[in-house]
Parts: sequence; C-alpha cells; structure tokens
Amino acid sequence: MPIKKRIVLILMLCAAGLYLNPQKAFAQTPAADATVHDAAQTDEQVMLEINERLQHFIEDITTFSLMLHISPVDSLAHMERLYRFMDSRWQTFYQAQQMDIATDEDMMNMVASYQVTNQNVVEDLQKLKERAKGMEAYHRCTKLLKQELPHYKDLYKEAIVLSLTPKLAPKLEQLKGKEQLTFADIQTSFGKAKSALVDDAASKNKLKKLEEQYIKLKNISDKIQAAEYKPLLQRFKDELMGLAAITILLMFVSMVVSRIQAFRNARKAAKKYGNMFNNNQQYPTI
Repeated sequence: MPIKKRIVLILMLCAAGLYLNPQKAFAQTPAADATVHDAAQTDEQVMLEINERLQHFIEDITTFSLMLHISPVDSLAHMERLYRFMDSRWQTFYQAQQMDIATDEDMMNMVASYQVTNQNVVEDLQKLKERAKGMEAYHRCTKLLKQELPHYKDLYKEAIVLSLTPKLAPKLEQLKGKEQLTFADIQTSFGKAKSALVDDAASKNKLKKLEEQYIKLKNISDKIQAAEYKPLLQRFKDELMGLAAITILLMFVSMVVSRIQAFRNARKAAKKYGNMFNNNQQYPTI
C-alpha cells in the first residue's frame, strides 16, 4: 500500500477511534471532566493541571486539523460529529477555568493559539461541506443527464413526426413546452454542478465529461424547439439548398486544393529549370 494511502488510513482510523471512544482518547488526566479545584490541591498544582489540559486541547485540535485536510468528502458527517464533541469539551473546560487562566499570560497565549486553530478548523469544515455539496450536485447532474439523453432522442423523433402535418401543430407546441420545462431543470442542475467543479483542479476531467453530455442534450433540445411544419415543396427546397450548400463547399475545397497543388508543381518546375540552366551555362571565350 502506498505510503500516502497508509497515512490517510491510519489517520482516519484514529479519527474513528476518537469518536467511538472519546473519553479514552481525550481524557489525558484521571479527573478530565471533573473540576480542577480541589481542597487538597495547592494553587500551583491547580495551575499546572490547567496548563497541562490546555496543551492537550491544543494537541487535539491540531491533530484534528491535520486529519481534516486529508479527509474525503464522504467523511463530512463523521468529522462534524467529532468536532462537535471536541468543541463541547473545550467550551465546558474553558468556561469553568477562564478566571484562573486569565491570571496567567502564558495560558492566555495558549488559549489564543487554540482559538486560532479552532477558527481554521471551522473554515476547513465549511470548505469540506461545500465540496460535499458540490460532489452531490455533480452526481445528481450526471445521473439526470444519463437518464434524459435517451428520453430526448425519443422526443426529437416524436417532434419530427408531429411536424409532418399542420393538424398536429398544437401537439408539437405542447411537446416543445414540456421540453422547455424539462430542460430548465437540467440547466439548473448543470449550473450547480459546474459551479462546484470549476474551481477544483482535481475535477477538470469530470467537468469536461459533464459538459460534453450537457452539450449533446442541448443540441437535441435546440432541434426539438426548431421543429415545425413545412409543406412538402418547402422541405424539398430546403433539402436541395442543403445539398447545394454542401456541393458548393466541396467545390471550393477542391478548387483550393487544386490551386495549392498547381502552385507546388510550378515551384518544383521552376526550381528544376533553374538547376538545369546553372549546370549547362557556357561562357564565351576569345
């Protein structure tokens, strides 16, 4: 197993252990969830214990931050539960000990360090949540496009049939209206998926494939909306015009190719003649 994957697996297993057995994972002292004030303890001992617990909290939030940076999007729910547990423990501890902490500058600095890391964790959790929403939108859009593509092919065939006679024009317009509503939903879904993937460098291939599927559907949608009844003579004229356009285009391409070929042949002939003239040139002598 590659080292990177092994590290990820170990960290995720650690995260699972932290969540499933939080008291064992985070309680670094025998009286972790009890008040640090005890009649038998001296003020110095109390401050030392608070200092030690602050260090443990900083270590926990730092470890969690590292795990969060390598967590896949499908781990969001677990990471949120784990963070809520950690934050609850911190809030309970800090509310109980903030008076004593306020008397020591070093411990105030430790609290500030914890809060900075905690804020970064909150922001990273939000980013992970946005990524999760983005991937959900992507999968939803991919599924929708896959389902609608064969349906749209059938709609196009039906639109062509309905466009063959003016009597079916009302049904054709009804079909167009339903298709517009369907495509509006598809367009909305695609927009959400694209917004989620466009800034993710690792998802460029996914975005490219998604766009290709969307363009296929969009082209069929345009053809359906363009379908309309035309008299047989008009259809025949349109076909002839289309064939004529293709014929003219082919003739133009053929002409360009012929001229290019003729130019190359002329240049070769001129070069060959020039070489012959240079080789056979004789100078008069006296």
